[in-house]
Amino acid sequence: MVVSTACGDFVTEKDVAEAQLVGELVDCYRLLPDAAIYLDGQLVPEEARQAALAALSVGTAPAAARVAAQPLEPEKLKEYGEVLAQLFDDLRKGYVQSTNDLHDVFRRYREMCLDNERRFADEVAQQRALTHKSLADVDLLRRSVTTTQLLNGFASEVRPRAIQEGGPTLTDYVAGLVRAVAGDKKK
Repeated sequence: MVVSTACGDFVTEKDVAEAQLVGELVDCYRLLPDAAIYLDGQLVPEEARQAALAALSVGTAPAAARVAAQPLEPEKLKEYGEVLAQLFDDLRKGYVQSTNDLHDVFRRYREMCLDNERRFADEVAQQRALTHKSLADVDLLRRSVTTTQLLNGFASEVRPRAIQEGGPTLTDYVAGLVRAVAGDKKK
């Protein structure tokens, strides 16, 4: 016997003895009145379905098959209770342990992210310091080159006249400054 919903979704499949077939059909229709039930690959005829539903509504349908359970011995019942108590305790401990493990994983992940951010910030600060040092070195080099150019300009103007006239004049300094700044190529 195969049971599916009215729209064709599979519900269950089971082997049923010939003597229990009517009771099983009624039980299936009791739970799922619009179920599609197949017996040996054939859909149960609509007349049989309607008859089972009518018997259910009138109350003449056979009662659901129930197997009477034998009462448990007190020792077995106590043993089952202890096993269930141990099972629930183990489940609780497992839940607490997995929650603690999860918190530990998140804590370590947060620490790792903070450490990465800290290292990144340190690297940026180090790069900034190196950039400032490089700019200071470039500025110092530019000043040195400019000073050298000025001294060379003054030297080219001052030496010839200083030798001839006995010392540099204000005009010599101005001419050297102009030559250094303007970049006069006269040597």
